[in-house]
Amino acid sequence: MAGVGQDQQPGAGDHGGDVFSVGALDGLVVVAEAPIYLYAHDTERRQLALSMLKKAFVEGIRTDHHDWSFAITLDRATKDGHPNLPLLNDLTKVANNDLNTEGLDKYTEWSQAYASPYFGD
Repeated sequence: MAGVGQDQQPGAGDHGGDVFSVGALDGLVVVAEAPIYLYAHDTERRQLALSMLKKAFVEGIRTDHHDWSFAITLDRATKDGHPNLPLLNDLTKVANNDLNTEGLDKYTEWSQAYASPYFGD
């Protein structure tokens, strides 16, 4: 996946370079992981990432790995001066089923995001 040091998952070579397409990787729920990386690192697509996450979370989609570590992503976002680290941290918790989506309602950015279609929808 996008995190340095993560083992490549089976089927990872089969996505044709489009890691953000739904179902691109066998065995992973990409729509709960890839938008977190976008929100963390891509300033131009940050709002799109929130919309994608909102749709995924509303539909009950979470990572397949309840212990998936976003530590590298969070560390890098901190070093890069991410404008909303608390929201990013809570998004990772929801993705891993460690926090209910209601825990995101305190963030204006989250409340204003709409549930958009995923890439390829």
